[in-house]
Amino acid sequence: MLDEALLARLIAEYDPPDVSGFGVGGSFARGDATRYSDIDVLRFVRAGERGAEMRYVEGKLLSLSTVTTEHYRAQFSPPMEVIWVIPMLRRMRIVLDREGELARLQLDAELFEWE
Repeated sequence: MLDEALLARLIAEYDPPDVSGFGVGGSFARGDATRYSDIDVLRFVRAGERGAEMRYVEGKLLSLSTVTTEHYRAQFSPPMEVIWVIPMLRRMRIVLDREGELARLQLDAELFEWE
């Protein structure tokens, strides 16, 4: 189980003005995390560069990815991308969604039809 106080501190620390929301992915979103699991946090920005960083926080490895919703929407087409993106977005736990953008992205992933 993800420590909600730790998650709240992480969100506060990594929340500059251009952030539209945060989601948690990986094993903590799927519900199969162990004490050795890293915390996969997706930080959605309105525009700008994507990136990733990793660091230890309170004995846990934090994997922080900075992305845009447009980046994920662009991956709804290429077969080698969509097989990873759709399941991840469907399971993502939305932690903060300022404009409802993450909820719309997740709904689009739910409505996605495999053809």
